[in-house]
Amino acid sequence: MKTPYATFDNVLRVSTVLTRTVGVTPTVTRSYAWIAECFGVVASVTSQSDETSTEFSNDAEVRRLTP
Repeated sequence: MKTPYATFDNVLRVSTVLTRTVGVTPTVTRSYAWIAECFGVVASVTSQSDETSTEFSNDAEVRRLTP
């Protein structure tokens, strides 16, 4: 994983699917976090609501380590 802060080797990508139901309407949000040893989460990305694809391209939020 390459960020403006540093390049991290051997990161782990963790996938999360969050399903929230308000009333009778479920909303699905997908997110990924890249985790490095000794640093924790070095980058994360969250999808728009009701994302169906596991590899999405329309992001709602992107975070990464910066100096």
